[in-house]
Amino acid sequence: MFRVIAKLRRHPSLEKEDGAATILFTIIVLMGVMAGLFALVVDGGQLMLERRVVQNVADASALYLGQNCALGQNCATNDPITYAQNNSPDLATAISEKCGSSPLPGCGPLSGNSKDCQTNPAPTSQFVRVRAETETVSGGTALAPAFAGIFGDGNVSDGSWTMRACSQVTWGKSTQANVTLPLAISVCNYATPTGTTGGTNKLIPQYSPANVSCTGSSSLDGLPLTGTDAGLAVVAIPNMDSTCTTGTRVNVGDVVDYVVPGSMSTVCAGLVTRLKAAIGQQSYIPVFSTSYVAGGTRKMQVVSFVRFKIMSLKYGGVLSGTPTFTSSACANLCIVGQFTKGVTPIGKISTSSSVPALGTMAVELIP
Repeated sequence: MFRVIAKLRRHPSLEKEDGAATILFTIIVLMGVMAGLFALVVDGGQLMLERRVVQNVADASALYLGQNCALGQNCATNDPITYAQNNSPDLATAISEKCGSSPLPGCGPLSGNSKDCQTNPAPTSQFVRVRAETETVSGGTALAPAFAGIFGDGNVSDGSWTMRACSQVTWGKSTQANVTLPLAISVCNYATPTGTTGGTNKLIPQYSPANVSCTGSSSLDGLPLTGTDAGLAVVAIPNMDSTCTTGTRVNVGDVVDYVVPGSMSTVCAGLVTRLKAAIGQQSYIPVFSTSYVAGGTRKMQVVSFVRFKIMSLKYGGVLSGTPTFTSSACANLCIVGQFTKGVTPIGKISTSSSVPALGTMAVELIP
């Protein structure tokens, strides 16, 4: 009997069958493992996608509220729910908290969770915090992943998971702006605009080095005005392109060169055409306080920025736009328009008291 069994074991066909069975068993096991991994990847991927959606909604909503608060547009009552939903691919993400500095309701303590906001803004800062979380089609906030619970914030009792995110922004006066016009306005003209043409339109007369007597106000946001220059100057801004179309980033503290009236056309090609094209548009314009002469050139240091909507201008005695106006100070260049408030896209916030707040704001995300 034993000899028969030994012969069968050595039979070539049986040895081949043993190998085939091993391979088949291995394939079955690997298929099971691969199926499990595939399910885990799909399930986990869906949760990670939901996490990204919730974070995007929190960021977009915080930026939206921050911009409204910076511009003074119903900061406390503005509801970001609709805006949040529009930034969600499935139109279903909930805002669980909206808080910040006054007039917003105060914020509670941070949890220390990695998905929560990480810093408490300074008590004197202006900020808004938004918390967002998953919202299901039925209106709930819980997901029930089959395999990938490790990717979310879980409820141990029922195995459901909720994706949460926190975002906060701060706002304040900006020390940067993208400048597209080779102009500079005196802080004196913001504080006490010379001449009105009806409504909110203000006339900004031409700058003259001899006109250094700012009248009507002694200071603005802590900046002394007595003895400062006044008027609108054409200036050469470093790194501005030769056609003055793409603009360049200008910072508070930068120095620009004053261009005398007879040399205005050398600033950029088609200066008059460029100025006319700006009529009706909002433009960020550097603001200066005083001027000085260095190396034979009159220079002006940027102290802030204004957002100005040019309605009409007079260049070389020729009027463009409306309303019409007359002024003895407009022998070369004057503009009429409105000082407005805006959030500059490349802004950087300043808390320095030496930078006057003139309506050009910045909004920044913070951890």
